[in-house]
Amino acid sequence: MRDIEQRIYDLFIETEEQQNVDMKFLEDTLVRFAKIISDNVEQNIPNNNNINPKEIIDLKSKLNQTTSKLQDTYNQLDKANKKVEQEKQQIVKLMVELQESTEKLKEDTSIISELEQARKQNEQKINYLEQQNSSLNSYISSSNTEIDEHIKHIENLNHKVKELKQERDSIYLQYEEQVEKSNKYHKTHKKLDKLYSQYSNLSLDAKSSIISIYKLDLSLEQFLLSIGDYERLKMFWSYVASLYVNKKSSADELKDLFENIFDLYSNANSHIIRLEVDLDKGFQEEEQICIGQAIGKITEVKFRGIKDTKTNQILQKSIVKS
Repeated sequence: MRDIEQRIYDLFIETEEQQNVDMKFLEDTLVRFAKIISDNVEQNIPNNNNINPKEIIDLKSKLNQTTSKLQDTYNQLDKANKKVEQEKQQIVKLMVELQESTEKLKEDTSIISELEQARKQNEQKINYLEQQNSSLNSYISSSNTEIDEHIKHIENLNHKVKELKQERDSIYLQYEEQVEKSNKYHKTHKKLDKLYSQYSNLSLDAKSSIISIYKLDLSLEQFLLSIGDYERLKMFWSYVASLYVNKKSSADELKDLFENIFDLYSNANSHIIRLEVDLDKGFQEEEQICIGQAIGKITEVKFRGIKDTKTNQILQKSIVKS
């Protein structure tokens, strides 16, 4: 940029010097022509003042020609001077533009320097980020491997958990079955305990009645084993019913024992049930036996009858009182 400025400056000086040379040349030319004219006049005018008119005309003509040439030269020189002035103005304008461009270039250079510095900083950041990214990718790869191992371990654990759940469910089902069996056993055992307690607390007359019904030297074990015999259960029911009909006091004592024996029997024979008595319907001869006269509504159920739900047959009628 400084070389360009120097060249423009040199051209400006050169143009100005050339203009000065041209002006000097014009001045010298005018002096030279004036001297030529003076010499010609002196040479062509005789001392005796004997002047030839033709010579004067020729001399005048030469003078006019010379003047015309001098005028042309002056005009050309003036035109050249104007052109030089225009070029000087153009050069000045270019110098101003060059100065502005120089300032702008300085600003651009400063911006470029800042951008270059920013670029270097960005390159450093990019290099750092690439290193971080490389480290992160390495960590991710390692983590993915660990994750895959954990996933595989989790899948194995899930499989084991599933097997354990299945085993647990199987054990739970077995447990429920055992609980159900245990409940049934305890329920039955409870009823047997109750039967044992009832049988043990029977009066001698009641025990004698049972012995007469079952026709054996009855122990508790023999008595319990005979619960599933419906014919004996039927005989027991008939005996208790006769006690109610004859208004014997031992009827209630044996009724409670019969109720518990029947519950155990019906567990294995669910189609054999006890009859339900609707007090609002009044006496039903086909299902009931009335103690005393059957008048009006039933006031009390003494002993419920037995029904076979398979055949819908009334096996034993209920003992009622009106």
